[in-house]
Amino acid sequence: MPLSASYICVALLLMGPDQFPEGYGIWLRIIVCCFFVSAAIIAHERNYDVLTLLFLFISILFNPVFKLDMPKDVWAMVDIGAGILLLSTAKSLRRLKAVPLDKP
Repeated sequence: MPLSASYICVALLLMGPDQFPEGYGIWLRIIVCCFFVSAAIIAHERNYDVLTLLFLFISILFNPVFKLDMPKDVWAMVDIGAGILLLSTAKSLRRLKAVPLDKP
C-alpha cells in the first residue's frame, strides 16, 4: 500500500470533525471504508490478527451502506482515533515484505 495513499486517508480523517457539507461525509465514509478493508486484507496476509480485526472494525464503522447514528462528538473522536491508528501503522505495513505464496 503506498504511503501517499495512507497519508491522504489520514488527512481526510483528521479533517472529518470540521464543518463540511453532507457530501463530504459520504465520500469520507466510502474512501475510508475501502481503504481500511484493503489494509485489513494486507494485515491478514501478513498474519497481523489484531490489526486485521481493528481495520475491519473501523471499516464497519465507516461503511456507507448501514450508517451508524452517533453524536458528532463521538464521530470526531472516531475520526481522530482512526487517523492516529492509520498514521502509526502505515509505515510498518509498508516496510514489511509480502508473504510468499505457496506454489503447488
